[in-house]
Order: sequence, then structure tokens, then C-alpha cells
Amino acid sequence: MKRIVLYVLLVAMIITVIPGTTVSPAQAAGKIPDSVRVGLYYSYTAKDSVDVRCNGGMNIMIMHENNAYNKVMTLNDSSTVQIINDSTYAGPYHLHVSDHATASDAMAEADRLKAAGYDAYPVYDGGYQVWVGSFSNASLANQTGLKGDVVNGIKNVVLVKKSGQTILAVVNNNKYELSLKPLAGNLYIMNKPYRGNISLVKNSSGKINVINCLPMEEYLYGVIPNEMPSGWPIEALKAQAVAARSYAVYNIMYNNKFASQRIDVGCSTDSQVYKGMSSEKAATNRAVDLTRGTLIMHDGMPVEAFFCSHSGGYTADISDVYASSSPVFVGRPDPYCVGYEPKHDNWTVTISAQELLKKIKPKKGNIGTIKDVNLKHSYTGRVLEMDVVGTKGTAVMKKNEIRNILGLKSTLFDLQPGYATDIYTMGSNSQVKKSLPQDLYIVSGNGEKTAGGSGMYVLGSNGSKKISAGTSSFTIKGSGYGHGIGLSQYGARGMADKGFDFADILKYYYSDVDLYPTKS
Repeated sequence: MKRIVLYVLLVAMIITVIPGTTVSPAQAAGKIPDSVRVGLYYSYTAKDSVDVRCNGGMNIMIMHENNAYNKVMTLNDSSTVQIINDSTYAGPYHLHVSDHATASDAMAEADRLKAAGYDAYPVYDGGYQVWVGSFSNASLANQTGLKGDVVNGIKNVVLVKKSGQTILAVVNNNKYELSLKPLAGNLYIMNKPYRGNISLVKNSSGKINVINCLPMEEYLYGVIPNEMPSGWPIEALKAQAVAARSYAVYNIMYNNKFASQRIDVGCSTDSQVYKGMSSEKAATNRAVDLTRGTLIMHDGMPVEAFFCSHSGGYTADISDVYASSSPVFVGRPDPYCVGYEPKHDNWTVTISAQELLKKIKPKKGNIGTIKDVNLKHSYTGRVLEMDVVGTKGTAVMKKNEIRNILGLKSTLFDLQPGYATDIYTMGSNSQVKKSLPQDLYIVSGNGEKTAGGSGMYVLGSNGSKKISAGTSSFTIKGSGYGHGIGLSQYGARGMADKGFDFADILKYYYSDVDLYPTKS
């Protein structure tokens, strides 16, 4: 379905330039989306049944791909309507008894049949119809005494019910969708309040996607408090608002990640965390309002403004995480993030060799017993590649895959192996030092050296003991939390505390960018 969105045409105009920014002529033109379709339930979280209410009543409509709406009916009370998958609770067979030119005609015929004792309701299937009943099989549908055609709605029909009675059925189609719009107040979806409208469509798995359609700025009201604590300095909150807006606009305009779900962005960490009105805070709403419409731009285009919680003291180059490069996302020292959250400043994880093998196996297979682990770092200190060498093969993990497989807070880390046997040796200078098993050699009487390690035994006063050269554990010492690209949220807090404004903050974490106010 084409984007259902209003566009603001940016033309040559007198603007107020944000301090510290410049605007090129190329940036003063283009189509910037003014609204957004947010998936509340989609993909694997999609529903079989959704409860919706509005204390001020609602219009139930059909929304078309050209943004036109057809109102089907108005509910003036605050009753809850239930949108369900056909056959979830009854059906999925129905009797199609008539076709009509308008919604009012279909409603009138359905009311007439209801008065005669039939379970009749209007239907939209590219045109208006009236169906009767929800039957478990086709033969029952043919026993109503009415003439019509049997419809099997199991795959592509959603029913709207009120007080247990079907009041509307909609046949799923990419060219239109069921939409609910409040008459006054806000809609409640599964007892949570949301601004804007709600659309409901079936996805490819037959579940119902629930989509919140609302203005961009109101969407950000429900994002910022879930991405940054509302008690943080206002300049940090403003920086987060601009980054979040830029990220959303970029994904709407250039990224088709969620096209199959008929949404622009998700509501979780697969996009930005969005929880609707129940999460809004006065301080974060103010940060959105104070930066209304402002975008981060590079070469006249919105930036996909990645952000992370804590950079660990050095931001990531985008190539540290993805197979791409960008002049906007380059690594740089980040002293501002340090000192607020010790558990992110530095962290340590100890993992046994067996635990490491267990984590690797589902993705990389059985590599036997671990012999060695090799790391390759980027200039930012992040691990680009981790090779776990085993007796049956080598598991190669790269970039963010390392973090995901091992469950680490970031890829900014070093690793130190631990061995099953502690060995101390005395040198010719009588100094004792700790040695690794693989560094030991056996010297024969004729002076020949033979590698030792696991093939050696030591003899003590209480008998002999075999030296184990195997690695028993690994200590991982790291810093930061998140992928490390772009804005460091703790860094934004640190800069704000030191007197920097939001433009300073953004231009520090995003290189070669301008800030452009798309709204007057």
C-alpha cells in the first residue's frame, strides 16, 4: 500500500537558521513526511483479536491507498469493539446475500434482515455487500432460507464485533484497509491510549497487524521518554528528539524494511521504542516542541541518525557494525559519556569454554574443543572479527554478530584466556614467573627442544600430574552499551551538563552535517 502520509513541500523560504548550522539550496527542497504509520502489533506480535474503544465515540471507515476515507458507520458511545480474525471464535463461512452502491444502503439492508431475525451485517470487499451469519461449514450457511453465495473468509476477512454481534466485515486487500478514528478524545488499543487513528490489516501469516497512524511530532511524544530519561537536561532531550525525528524520516523515505507489514516503523528496538500516550512526559514533549520539524541533514538528505546508550568512551565507525561506510558515522573519542553509569563505563564477563561453545554451536556448528581465540580490532577498539579455533574447525564471527551470539553489551572489548593449570617456572636468573602451557618445551640430553603442553607431566613430592594445555575460561573486559554508532545518549547528557546546546551535541556525534528546520 502506498504511504498514507501528508507531505510538506519545502520551497525556497525565509528560515531561521539554528546557531552553528548552515543550509544549502539543495536542502530547501524535497518532500518530508509529516505523519507516520507505527506498527503496534505486527509480524510475530500480530494479533488474532484486538480490543479498541474511545470514550468520545469513533468512526469506522475504509481507508484507500489514495488517502481517501469512506465512513461506514459511527459509534457514538464508549463501547469496546473487537476486531477478530474470521474463524477465530466462529465461522468462517458466511452467506453473501446482496450487493449495494453505498454503505448506507448496505446498512439499511442489514438492519432489515436483523429485524427479521437474521445475523446480518454490512461488508466491504472493494464494494458494499451484506452477509449473513458465521458458520462452521458451508452446508450450514445454505440452510438459512435465504438466497446467496457461500463465502469462506478464513484467509482474508476480519470481523468487527460489538457486544458479541458482528457489525462489519472487511475483506483484506492491499488497496484499502479498516480504519478507526476517534470522534473526540483518544483511542484505546488493548486498554492503552494512543493519539491519531488505528488501521487494521491481515499480514501474510493471517494475523492482524495493528497500525497507529499519527502526525510525526505526536509520534515523537511517545518515543523520546522511552529512549532517554525525561529527567535528563533539556539540551540532551532536544538532541534525542532531533535524532529520533531524523531516523524516522529517513526510514520512511528510503527504507522499505517493514513494507510487507504495511508500516513505516516498528514500536520496539527494531526501530525506536514507542509506547503511545501512556509513556509521555512533559519534559520530553517540550523537547519535541522546541525542535519541531528539525532534521539532521547531510548533502541535502535526512540522516538515518543512529544512536546508542553508551559509546564506551569511543564512538563506533559505521563500518565497525555494518558492511558500509559513511562520512557521517566515523569513530571519535567520547569522554562525555563516562562517569554516569559505572556498569557501562567498564564491565567484565567471565565465560567458561563450554559456555562459549554452547553459544557458538547453534549458528556455527560443532568446532570441537577450543584451542585458541583470535580477535581483530578496528581503529575504534571494537572487535571486527572473532575467530574461535577448535579441534574440529574454526567459528568465525564478525562485527555485531559477535555481540548478538555472545550476548555482550558491546563489541568494544578485549579477551583474556584462562587455563586449567597454573604453571610457574624459574629462569636462569632464579626469578619465578607464570608461564603458559604452550610456551613450555622439553629439552633432551643432547639439547633438542620438543614442544610440551598437554603431553607433559610434572613430578612432585606427592606424585605426578599431567599438565592441561586447554583453555578453561575466558575473561572479557569491555566498555559501553549498544552498537556505538552516532549519538551516545550518556555522552549527550555529559555534553549538556557541560553547557553545550543540542546543536553542538549533534554536530559532535554526527560528522559533516547541518540541522535544518523543516517547519516554521
